[in-house]
Amino acid sequence: MDNSGILRYVSIRHGGTQLGAANEINGLTLAGVGSMTTVEHVEVISNADDGIEFFGGTVDVKWAAVAFCGDDSFDYDQGYRGRGQYWFVLQDQPGSQGDRGGEFDGDDADETTPNVTANFQPYATPEIFNMTNIGYGIAAGKIGILYRNGAGGDLHNSIIAN
Repeated sequence: MDNSGILRYVSIRHGGTQLGAANEINGLTLAGVGSMTTVEHVEVISNADDGIEFFGGTVDVKWAAVAFCGDDSFDYDQGYRGRGQYWFVLQDQPGSQGDRGGEFDGDDADETTPNVTANFQPYATPEIFNMTNIGYGIAAGKIGILYRNGAGGDLHNSIIAN
């Protein structure tokens, strides 16, 4: 029941960088943030890595827009169990770096990682409502949403185009 405060009407633009191999800065990182926190009306535009990433936690995020990011628009792992509503994704141009509208993991490790648990816990099981995810399609090397080890959740009333 963590309360990390209120984040409303925030625009994050042209941020992010690579710190090292597989170590980049996201537009908005929510690590272990709890359900008593308010995150509403947030946009991340043209970030060098992921738009919004959740590392565990139970925070609810409403009215979030992510566009033209260098990697995934929304990314969750480490057992994230919050809720999302009214999420909007506009992926990068064809041939550019933008990867996926959503990359969803449980423990953020694959079976080749030495310290991964045999059952890929903690499981990530958020609920997402009213997501609009617009991309450029598999022919352009893009993926709408990718669920990987230990990732689940419910996706309701949503559109995934291209």
